[in-house]
Amino acid sequence: MIPPSPPRPDPLKGIAFKIAATGFLALLGATVKALGPTYPLGEIIFFRSLFMLLPVLFFARLDPKGLSVLKTTRLREHMRRAVAGTAGLTTTFGTILLLPYGDATALSFSAPLVLVALAAPLLGERIGPYRIGAVVIGFCGVLMIVQPHTANSAAHPHAVFGVALGILSAFCVALAQLSVRALRGEPAVTTVFYLGLFLTVVSLLTLPFGWLMPRNWGDAALFVTAGLVGGLGQLCLSQSYRYADASSLAPFDYLQLLWAVIIGYTLFSETPLPIVLLGAVIVSGSGIFVALRERALLRRGVKLEEHVAPPAG
Repeated sequence: MIPPSPPRPDPLKGIAFKIAATGFLALLGATVKALGPTYPLGEIIFFRSLFMLLPVLFFARLDPKGLSVLKTTRLREHMRRAVAGTAGLTTTFGTILLLPYGDATALSFSAPLVLVALAAPLLGERIGPYRIGAVVIGFCGVLMIVQPHTANSAAHPHAVFGVALGILSAFCVALAQLSVRALRGEPAVTTVFYLGLFLTVVSLLTLPFGWLMPRNWGDAALFVTAGLVGGLGQLCLSQSYRYADASSLAPFDYLQLLWAVIIGYTLFSETPLPIVLLGAVIVSGSGIFVALRERALLRRGVKLEEHVAPPAG
């Protein structure tokens, strides 16, 4: 069966979906940050994934094909994406729980740089000096972000573990980005549905390891909110790449970092250190440069693998 062709390009619609996605995913991280001190990570991921399916099924019902839009002949590709996405989501959430929200989000945005570094050995892609330079500079920014958390490792072992998780999450997210490429042409609701279903089943296996009943209605509402905004964020993210190319949308990815810094300051009383902010700017600038450089090469007819945004939540 030939995969369905993507819709006609509409950059403005793609940008609108991307901006909405950054807002929803930033709110998802905030709910995880709020629930994390009390509830196990596996329980948070389960309810996030379970309630994520509600908006997915709602939009599937609105599709001209109805729920049959969820049928697929590419289950193997969906499972590969789901495995990589599960690893990326788990390590990203773990980083959010161990580090300040803005710092954790800044680390996650090193994933596009990791993807460029992996492109040569995994894809056989030729990486030019400009992109190599951008990756090196970007990783210098990563070192600036993690420096305050590793300066006194004996006094702050949890922060060091958070940094390690953040770096691991960047690699997991980069691998997830590679797996998404095999699913081009699939409807957004189909792609997000199988990811959410896989996450729900896998996270349910952590039930014997100390799940807790929500303490109050406020916590219960946070569990539901995590799923709803996570599902809407994933749908908007997938839709954005159906209407616009990744290099055009890349600069808007970093709005999520801005939201994270604002949320961390207003809700969790976290004030990023100047060196962390500078590192975040360097990482963001390097990522944007890589995307714009690839767009320029594509326009000149150089064949490159298209990058996609991190599936942050």
